[in-house]
Amino acid sequence: RDTHLDGIARYSIETTQGLLNLNKNGKFKFTLLFHKEEVRETVERFLRGSLYEVSMIPFPCFSLKEPFLLPKVLQHLETDLFFSPNYLTFPFNGKTKTVLVIHDLTQYVSPETLEANLKWKIFFKFKFQTKFILDRVDKIITDSEHTKKDIIRLFRVKEEKIVVIYPGIDKKFF
Repeated sequence: RDTHLDGIARYSIETTQGLLNLNKNGKFKFTLLFHKEEVRETVERFLRGSLYEVSMIPFPCFSLKEPFLLPKVLQHLETDLFFSPNYLTFPFNGKTKTVLVIHDLTQYVSPETLEANLKWKIFFKFKFQTKFILDRVDKIITDSEHTKKDIIRLFRVKEEKIVVIYPGIDKKFF
């Protein structure tokens, strides 16, 4: 999204590095999608020496173009699996297996805490968009049992579709 390394950005980089480390033999092809060159440069500073390709896409994350153009990009890249560190980015083509991450659902559980612009406040006011996305993904990763219960309660997602993977801690803190 941008060059600010917030929690989701750090999670995304470290998850990507972990997946790339598991692929040292190059059995799988990893393609990272970027809209902004400066974001690519920031991420690549952390992923040096890893086996992956880069594809620059002509639309920003969360744009109105994304749901229509992302499936075409993935089809062109012959993508088997799409992983997104957030649950709002989804390829609406029905062909690409998709794994999304939900860190929390604060915007639905405690909407009064949402500090967002009007577009996002309207989006989160209505749950049908999120339900539409979650009904179509293959797997959902979340980092707590509590959020898993929220997903099931708020969106009626089948429990077997959700996997809880607890957050790790960087070794540099020990």
